[in-house]
Amino acid sequence: MHLPVSANYLKRVVDAQLRVIVSDELDDNDQGLCTNKFGMCEENAEHIHLRIPNKKHNEAIPLDDRGICTNKFGMCEQDAEDIIFGSYISQNSKHDVKKHGVLGALDMGGSSTQIVYRYTTDRSNRRDETIVANESSEDDFMMDIPSHLKDEEFFSISYLSYGADQFRVRLWDLWISEAQEKDSIDDDEPIILNPCSFVGYQMVYKRHKLLGTGNSILCAKEINRLIPHHDNVIDLDELYDDNIESIKEQEEANDKMVGGIKHPPISGKYMAMSLYFFTLDCLRELSDNDHPINVHWPTPTIEELKHALESFCARSWKDDLEEVQHEAHEYTMAEILPHRCLEAVYMVTLLKDGYGFHPSKRDITFTHKVDGNEVEWTLGLALSEYAAEKEE
Repeated sequence: MHLPVSANYLKRVVDAQLRVIVSDELDDNDQGLCTNKFGMCEENAEHIHLRIPNKKHNEAIPLDDRGICTNKFGMCEQDAEDIIFGSYISQNSKHDVKKHGVLGALDMGGSSTQIVYRYTTDRSNRRDETIVANESSEDDFMMDIPSHLKDEEFFSISYLSYGADQFRVRLWDLWISEAQEKDSIDDDEPIILNPCSFVGYQMVYKRHKLLGTGNSILCAKEINRLIPHHDNVIDLDELYDDNIESIKEQEEANDKMVGGIKHPPISGKYMAMSLYFFTLDCLRELSDNDHPINVHWPTPTIEELKHALESFCARSWKDDLEEVQHEAHEYTMAEILPHRCLEAVYMVTLLKDGYGFHPSKRDITFTHKVDGNEVEWTLGLALSEYAAEKEE
């Protein structure tokens, strides 16, 4: 619950006491506030330009000349160095709480992944069923807005072994178990074709050689075998049959399941953090500049991400990515780059087939920071405790 508290606070959806802000939402002309030591304020803080003390004609600088600040309206205030800028909320970063409700949160680490969002109401469920791809129609609907963020109104779960690193190991173990079920091979390092790695990339895992073929579509199918059920004891036939049956049942009932747990329907907007950002930002960086995920970043659709995966995973390791592995991406170390194909396909597949995000809607913002601040669970914890103390 602490991550969505941080995200909603930094996006000014809630205040420090976790009260949802509706009536105090910024209007179209509100760009933040600045105030100096005298308590004076000016609107449109982002348009204020600071100048150095007057130096025209090499004139002497008066001792009391501290510089001038002026905004686009020509208004000025002295003592510019004492101006303190409040939180700047850009127009593009505003969150319409009336239309989309409070923000949900998605987090991905190496060992586990989390999803937290507010339960949908009957009205918002009808909204999701009615609105498919025509996002402009959302203006006709109003979300059920709570007065405060309350734990009991949120679906919050952490899926162990569904983090990027642990899921990769589970998938490799599945392939090796399948290989061992087949006729024994005398080769010391049996070769397993790995569709979830870049073309030509080779590595040895448990005395098996994994050879990358770079097929994101086949990779997604393999990943889907492990998403519905969380079972570390792999009975191949039972696992495959159960998961295929679960997928069919979910499609018929419009239910989604991850790790054997069904969750309420997805609704509203989300912030996706940690590895969600680092991995998919790598996908963006290594895609063409005019690709839709670059054009619409940080809110690409699932379809746009899926399309980018095909050319991304199909890249050759030798004479291509191997040459740039140390500077390919700001947030990707050389030893991590070979796994980015699998991570990216896994995340996109989990969002679409596991959680049930609509493929053509821009419901997720992939971010590392919100208005310059990292979204940390510690901030959410502090706010939650402060709100509880105030309530008492």
